[in-house]
Amino acid sequence: MNILLLHIPQITEDKKEIMVMPMGIFSIADYLFQNGYNVEIIHQGIEKIINPDFDIIRHIERGKFNVVCVDLHWAKQTRYVLQQLREIKKRLPSLYTVVGGITATFFANDILEQTREVDFVIRGEGEYPLLRLLEEIKSGKHRYDSIPNLTYRFNESIYNNNISFFTDDKFYQKISHSNFSLLRNYSKYLSEFLYADFDTSKELGIRDSYKNTFYYNPGKGCPYNCIYCGSYFYKKECIGKKKGYFFFDINKAVSDIKGAVKYGIDTIRISFDPDRSRDYYI
Repeated sequence: MNILLLHIPQITEDKKEIMVMPMGIFSIADYLFQNGYNVEIIHQGIEKIINPDFDIIRHIERGKFNVVCVDLHWAKQTRYVLQQLREIKKRLPSLYTVVGGITATFFANDILEQTREVDFVIRGEGEYPLLRLLEEIKSGKHRYDSIPNLTYRFNESIYNNNISFFTDDKFYQKISHSNFSLLRNYSKYLSEFLYADFDTSKELGIRDSYKNTFYYNPGKGCPYNCIYCGSYFYKKECIGKKKGYFFFDINKAVSDIKGAVKYGIDTIRISFDPDRSRDYYI
């Protein structure tokens, strides 16, 4: 099977936002690749920068993709993600469509109720649930009731399977977050200035410091409970641990960083708030 992982940023006439892809895209892609699937990551914003006439539907047709998986991580993406999926499904009705991410997790039922072009939503961690879903589609049995973390539609009803799959540091030990070879035009993605929300960076002369950057968190979750942050919900619903966060094994983190350096990375930016008692890890 051919699987496309698609990132759809929020792009307007004067601004490009949500250009940085969530780390989960890379771990999911590598996990599926290791399990024998043909996987490609597409960043639609980067493709449009390279070629304004880039047509994602034509690319899906040419690549003979069976399943398209789209991250809906940030709320501001929602309109653009669902609109694009409507267009894709209109032209390619037999294509399976999957969305995942924090926003998709929180609004899973609403998405399936209001957007028939979305076939499945994976809530919480996606690596193993997506693999199980692909295996079920591939088998032709289409029995989805035992797939963890899955929300799906059947006979006009929506079903929510339990969130019972949780990752930990051991799960990620052999999974790469820096296998950029799976990303089409990865060199353009890595060399671009991606953060539009740092409006003063150009004036301050630091804009170029955001190029050749590896956006990386050496773990998941958060030790704090800020109610305005998505990590609070994610920790509460999806981590499955009392602590609400975990660190990657140090050897795994070093391997990810070394892997990124091979692709020309010279800067690492981390937005991860680890336990202060683990200062040695930093």
